[in-house]
Amino acid sequence: MNGTRTLRSLLVTRSLPRPEHGGGELRSWQTVQALMHAGAVGVFGLHPEPREPVAPPGVELWRVTRDPNLADTPGPAQASLNWLRDPGGHPSDRFFSEIGLAEVAATVEEFRPDVVVIDQVWLWRYLPALNDGSRALVLNTHNAEAALQAGMSARRDADGAPALIVKLLPERTAALEAAAVAAVDQVWACSEGDARVLRESYEDCPETVVVPNSIDVRSYGARPETSNGFSLLFPGQFMYPPNAEAALYLAREVLPPLRREFADARLVLMGRGPTRAMVEAAERGEGIEVTGTVPDVRPYLAAASAMPVPLFEGGGTRFKVLEAFAAGVPVVSTAKGVEGLDVVPGEHFLPAESAPEFVEQLRVLRLEDQRGRELAAQAHELVSERYSWDAAGRTVAAALERLIRARGASAAPRT
Repeated sequence: MNGTRTLRSLLVTRSLPRPEHGGGELRSWQTVQALMHAGAVGVFGLHPEPREPVAPPGVELWRVTRDPNLADTPGPAQASLNWLRDPGGHPSDRFFSEIGLAEVAATVEEFRPDVVVIDQVWLWRYLPALNDGSRALVLNTHNAEAALQAGMSARRDADGAPALIVKLLPERTAALEAAAVAAVDQVWACSEGDARVLRESYEDCPETVVVPNSIDVRSYGARPETSNGFSLLFPGQFMYPPNAEAALYLAREVLPPLRREFADARLVLMGRGPTRAMVEAAERGEGIEVTGTVPDVRPYLAAASAMPVPLFEGGGTRFKVLEAFAAGVPVVSTAKGVEGLDVVPGEHFLPAESAPEFVEQLRVLRLEDQRGRELAAQAHELVSERYSWDAAGRTVAAALERLIRARGASAAPRT
């Protein structure tokens, strides 16, 4: 780590990750914190803000694009039409502009980073202009996106989505992901599963380092001993289909039978972009609250009795689970919901794969306080040891040290 203490790193991201409103911003902000373990950090966001952003403590440069065309991007339907008109297009093309590219280049010239970290594969179009060999390039992935899109497109096909989108989106995602990993010197994945998929999918994939999702464990505090009823919390960004499907699953399949036994059971669906179906479920059913975006998840975690996570598809690892662990909230989850985390069923969470199993495991937590406390204590120990900012910082600093040493002073650009 000593060799990288003076390293200068620039993170180029879709938007400045403060405040955090979901897992994407949490991983981006985690990356900022981890890069501080290696030296000076700058952040450039490709989404303009109404006011000049103020840099958080410890960040040397904190800047956004001035291109208004990158502000109000089209919705999914319009974006789909736009990218389908281009033989090489992809929905993420709306995150690129020539003005934004010029601003990134000017920021690189001013900040003089040793390393540029591109945050998510969707910004891949900015990579060619940075690939001149004068700095190391890193791709910080949030998922193995092509594999994720392939699985989600199979579900869209079953739901009757347009066949052209079902066919083209995974193909186009694989093409841009291949181009991105070939253009960088190192790739960061959030789980060993994602890292393996990337290595096996792309011949030109460079060193791939597992940088697990992590959180500021100390900021969550302890959950109070007293509670008002049996409150189930499911946080998420509900524009993401697996989260929206999980929310409806809880509202329709899990909560009603649970309330027949425990009248004080309630479900809080917390996060950005709730769907119309979620709002209608809350209007029709008793004991359901849909909050929308909240300024801080921690008060909701403090009030939660348990966090059920009925996810059946998706990628990466779940910040919601890590936050529950840090806040002392017992978790009931499918295997997919805790995928990529080094957890043991029955030790760190209670497993469930069907609605009756979710109801039964939540029943256990409702009736056996000691069981919930044991789970929460063991999960808190795990998240503190393996998924804290300090742990991520050590991993990133070591990875960058290897990268700089391997490149040497006269590294050539990747082709």
